[in-house]
Amino acid sequence: RWASAERPGVADSDRVSGQIDWRPHSRLQFGAEIRQINTQPSGQVTTEVLSGGIRAGFDLVAGLNVYAAGQTTLDTPGEDESLGTVGVRAQAGDRLAFRAEGSAGDAGHAVRGGVDIEASDSHSLYGTYTLSADRADEGAGTVTFGQQRSLSDQLSLFTENRFLHGERQSGIGHVYGLNFTPTPRFSASATYERSDLEDGFTGTFERQAVSGALSARGRNARWRV
Repeated sequence: RWASAERPGVADSDRVSGQIDWRPHSRLQFGAEIRQINTQPSGQVTTEVLSGGIRAGFDLVAGLNVYAAGQTTLDTPGEDESLGTVGVRAQAGDRLAFRAEGSAGDAGHAVRGGVDIEASDSHSLYGTYTLSADRADEGAGTVTFGQQRSLSDQLSLFTENRFLHGERQSGIGHVYGLNFTPTPRFSASATYERSDLEDGFTGTFERQAVSGALSARGRNARWRV
């Protein structure tokens, strides 16, 4: 997966990541990811961060999945940053599911809850609320609403709106994207994001980002770049 973001007058960043998911059993799932992020603050030298993470999930019963994940920096010139996450997803009927997750690490901690709704066979909705605090104990809340609609068996479109309110930052963001699945074993996606934020330190700024991903699926595994 590749992503590029611009914050004029603040910083530019590029992100490249690769992911593999493996299901050795119908109730057990594993995942691993490696990510490279290059960030260039305005007028400063580019910093490079390489990180990796793993995830394990288990279906306790039909419709109830619990999972745990961890990530850490692998080769960083500054201090290491690690993060641990635990969560649960519960299916409530054929078209409704609830999610809850908590995470804690060197950069701060967060809790989030969400709901997924299958409005129809071709239209799904979701919503999430995230409450987080960084290492300086500055809190922020983010409300996210999104939807995805299938136009055909191969093509679907999605949109997402994010509303951030916090002690230091507040603003709104919009995400637009598409998924293309020409065969059951291969898919591609592309997204565009635009955000307008008010920062207590840097003032008002606009952030734009584009990203793309390719995914291939085998019998018990999936690869994503």
